[in-house]
Amino acid sequence: MNKKIWVVITVVVAVLVLLFIACVLCQREVGTINTFGEKSDMTFIINRTSHLDSTSIEKEIKEVYEWGYPGYYSYANSISKSKIRGDYITDDLLNTIINKDNYIGFPGKMISRMWDDFLIERSNGNYLYKINEQDNKFTISGYIKTPCNRIVCYIQDYLCCTTSSNDVIYKYPAFDLKDASEILKLNKPSFISGPERDSFRGSLYIFDGQFLTHYNDDGSVDGTVKLDDVPINDRMILIGYFNVRDNNEVLFYDGFNAWNVSFKEKKALWKKQIDIIGNGVDRLGCYFVPTKQGIMAISSSTGETKLIVDGDGWKLVDSVNDNERNTDASGDVFAFLRQFGNNKYEPVLILATEGKAKVVTCEPFEGEYKGYFFLQDARISLEKSVFNFVFLTNNRVYQYGIKRPFKIVFK
Repeated sequence: MNKKIWVVITVVVAVLVLLFIACVLCQREVGTINTFGEKSDMTFIINRTSHLDSTSIEKEIKEVYEWGYPGYYSYANSISKSKIRGDYITDDLLNTIINKDNYIGFPGKMISRMWDDFLIERSNGNYLYKINEQDNKFTISGYIKTPCNRIVCYIQDYLCCTTSSNDVIYKYPAFDLKDASEILKLNKPSFISGPERDSFRGSLYIFDGQFLTHYNDDGSVDGTVKLDDVPINDRMILIGYFNVRDNNEVLFYDGFNAWNVSFKEKKALWKKQIDIIGNGVDRLGCYFVPTKQGIMAISSSTGETKLIVDGDGWKLVDSVNDNERNTDASGDVFAFLRQFGNNKYEPVLILATEGKAKVVTCEPFEGEYKGYFFLQDARISLEKSVFNFVFLTNNRVYQYGIKRPFKIVFK
């Protein structure tokens, strides 16, 4: 064989082999996972090597801070006097957030909150406090004493709360706090959905050990679904609110098994043993929950699971919805965090749109954890919004960003 032809063939074969190896490594690196069926046809793009747009600033942080809806920052038992805006963390922005003079203090311990209502424990009992926003400034507009110890829902013009026995629901006029106008009495102590997720602010779900019931905003029963006899326990969690284009579905975890319940069809669509260890979030047709194995994606239609981030100890930090008109889901960008060493933490960001999700595991940060907040650049279009999750330690601030749009991997 001609020597030149042999050289060409050798080079071509070598290139093909290298391309094959590169594709294999790329597949391992990107970790594309096709999941689920028609109802929640999601493709996961896993990036396990780097974080996006990360920055850090050295700063002494003494308090615990976090962001709260409708745009205030809070620490200890106080909230910021005005909205604090920004896209990327800077010294000036951080100084504004951690300056105690910029905060309104409540006369007691904050024990529960939802939106602009706060439940404060004082020396002589518990009080509901209302804040108002005007010209991007917050003020305390009123308060009333209450037997409640937890806010559980916000439906239309009413604020709902419950007592420590979890057998009574009190309803207060939300915009002008007055004595409870209506009381929903339960027959026995029950599981009552709480304010852990803002997506439930307009709904009330109650499980009495046999039946999971959904109440309308006027107190009437929208639907009741019979489940197994399960003792009320502190591991019970309610996740999801697929109300618009689906069947008003929720994922109910009874402490042992996960149930996908449709109140439109008045039945449980499936039951599956999943060891859920904390609260999660939903996206149209898909749930994202922390388990002992890691963060799991669960199909709402079949209960099929996919482990998208491994490792124990993940906890949901918060979620951001980049489109307020998108009532199909509770959020688009989700942040989970776990501690895996002495003062060492690892965040993970999940960017979800209908049918697609991108998972970005981030480089860990170190230090005594003091809280979080997130920033959104509102100066650009919603389609290209920039989300930045900011984690505070005792001596440093870490920022992790994730941008839209992202590369879609098609089947």
